[in-house]
Amino acid sequence: MSTDIAYPVFRTPDPALALSTARRLMEFGRREHSEVSVYAALPSVAEVRRVGKEVP
Repeated sequence: MSTDIAYPVFRTPDPALALSTARRLMEFGRREHSEVSVYAALPSVAEVRRVGKEVP
C-alpha cells in the first residue's frame, strides 16, 4: 500500500513566478521517499531559451 500525496497544479502567466514556485516545490523532493515532477508550458521560443538558462 502506498500513501501518495498530490498537490494542485500551479498556473500563472508570469514565467518568473512560475520558476520561483517550481523551485520551492522541488524542495519537497529532497525528503526521503519523495518524488517531485514539475512541468512547464512556455508560450514562446524566447521564453524557453530564457528559462533554460536558469534551470539546470
